[in-house]
Amino acid sequence: MTNPTPFLIANESLTKEQSLIHACDLLRYMKAIGNEFGESLTGEDRDKAFAMVHLAESTQSLVERSL
Repeated sequence: MTNPTPFLIANESLTKEQSLIHACDLLRYMKAIGNEFGESLTGEDRDKAFAMVHLAESTQSLVERSL
């Protein structure tokens, strides 16, 4: 079985710290988008948007801890 080709390949010249900082930025963007969409939704769709925000916040916390 062959490994699937990754959708995104990180620049190999980035240090681990630079990669983690960039990941924190991406998670911050995800939270902003989720919050904006969540405000305009209702019911389960709203819950899903804010669940995504919560997951991004939790992940960002773990990434920041590793810096």
